[in-house]
Amino acid sequence: MIATHNSLSEAIRSASASLLNKALSTAIDLHGQMKHAHWNLRGPGVTAAHRLFDDAAALAYEQSDALAERAGALGSEAVGTIQVAAKSTACHPIH
Repeated sequence: MIATHNSLSEAIRSASASLLNKALSTAIDLHGQMKHAHWNLRGPGVTAAHRLFDDAAALAYEQSDALAERAGALGSEAVGTIQVAAKSTACHPIH
């Protein structure tokens, strides 16, 4: 952990950052799954569904950024690589 001006103890900052990084992995995975669904839609009503998946992907992206910033503010590294997200996500894969 990097020293910060935060008044929380290092143990609390570390535990909180760990939870934030797990949520970050899930948000990154969710973004990817929403884009995957968007790209593979076919059939009637596709325009509305495309918009829905794009909006959901944008929200997941925004949340991943907020989660990463908060982890960094606690003095932790924001671990947001695809490799880490694939191992740590709470999402179930779309098949």
